[in-house]
Amino acid sequence: MPVILGLPFLIHNTIVTDHAARTCVDKTVNYNLLNPPPVSPPPPPKLCLHEQLAETKADKKLMLVELVLVCNNKFKDQKLCPQVTENFNIAGAICDRIEILATVESLAKRDAEARAEFKEVFEPIPHVDELPTDLYAPIKLKDTEKSIKSCLYPSP
Repeated sequence: MPVILGLPFLIHNTIVTDHAARTCVDKTVNYNLLNPPPVSPPPPPKLCLHEQLAETKADKKLMLVELVLVCNNKFKDQKLCPQVTENFNIAGAICDRIEILATVESLAKRDAEARAEFKEVFEPIPHVDELPTDLYAPIKLKDTEKSIKSCLYPSP
């Protein structure tokens, strides 16, 4: 006991004991000798590719069995019977599509006519260097000497 808990041994190994807290800490690595941290288990080894595929296939089989059971239970339920739909009217769908295409074509034609009629509006804006510099916008300021008329009626 004097050899292990003696002062020269503790100084040489940089061990600090705290009797009230019941700790014995190695200062070089900050490890508590009396209360070591819990050891976590090592991570599980990674499976080989063929083992992963076998596990995935087994999981897929279980999933399909469960899916069949759930679907059979749903079909047995009278409230969840399949909906009956009307037959699809192919001629009506073709007619609707032709009308849509004709409308798109007429709108494109009107767009081209409007762009031709107002082509100066749709021309690209010239570069700032090509803009005229002799035109100025007249800005008329209000007279600062003019007094502000107050309201003749009471306002809250």
